[in-house]
Amino acid sequence: MHRPSRPMNPPNDPRSFLPPRPQGIAQRRTISRRGQPFAEVWCRPGTSDEGALRQIFELGYYDLRRLPHFGEIERRYLQITRTGRHPLILDAGANIGFASLFFADAWPAAQIVAVEPAADNFELLRRNTKAQRVEPVHAGLSRSEGFLRVADARAEKWAYQTQRAEAGTPGAVRAMTVPALLNEWPKERGYEPFIAKFDVEGAEAEIFSGDTEWIDAFSVIVIEPHDWQFPGRGHSRPVLRALAERDRDFLLLGENIVSVANGW
Repeated sequence: MHRPSRPMNPPNDPRSFLPPRPQGIAQRRTISRRGQPFAEVWCRPGTSDEGALRQIFELGYYDLRRLPHFGEIERRYLQITRTGRHPLILDAGANIGFASLFFADAWPAAQIVAVEPAADNFELLRRNTKAQRVEPVHAGLSRSEGFLRVADARAEKWAYQTQRAEAGTPGAVRAMTVPALLNEWPKERGYEPFIAKFDVEGAEAEIFSGDTEWIDAFSVIVIEPHDWQFPGRGHSRPVLRALAERDRDFLLLGENIVSVANGW
C-alpha cells in the first residue's frame, strides 16, 4: 500500500527537537544507563538518530517502570524466566537498535527480535546490537507475506515508510506477518512472547488488519499511532478495534499507547 511522504512535524510533536541537517557519517558514541556507561553505539550526527537516542535513553519512551501496571509486568517476566524460558520481545521498526538496547538492559533474560526494513538503518542496527541478545531481521511487517521496499529514501531515518514491491525490485525486503515471525522463535524452543513494540510509520494499520490472534500471546503491546500523519483516514482504527475486543488495559506512555493484558 502506497503511503505519502511524511509532512512537517506539528508543533506539539515530540520529534520537533530533530537536529538540523546535513546528515553525518556514523560515529561512535557512549550511552549511559543509571549514571553508568552502558554501550558504545554508532550514531549519525545531524540526523534523527540523535532524537531517537534522546527519546529512548533520556525521556524514557519505553520505560515501563513509569506505568502503574509495572509490578504486574515484572511478575509476568519472572513467571517466564523461572520456568527456564526466554521472554520474547518484538521490536518492530527497530531503526538502528536503540529501543532494542533499552529492552536488553531492562529485561536481561529476554530474546529480542529487531525488525527493520531500511538497509542503512539495518546495517547500524546490526552493528549496535551485536553484543546483546538481539536478533536483527532485515524485513518489514505486514498483514500478508510478500515483499516491501522503502517508499521515500529521502525521509528522516526514523520516518521511513514502506510500500508493496515485486520480488527482485531493487531494495526489496521480505514482508512478514507477526505469526510467521513467532514461528521462527516458537515456544517449543523456549521462547514466550512478552512485549511487542511497534513504531512502523503507519504500517500498523495494515499489520492489525490481518490475523490478529497473535495479540493474545503478548503481555504488553506498545504502539506509536500515526493518525496525525494521515489526517482523516482513521489510520489507528484497525489497531484500536483489534485491541478493544480483548481484555486489556490501555495506558499512555509518552507518544505511545500501551496495551496490557489482564488476567495472567
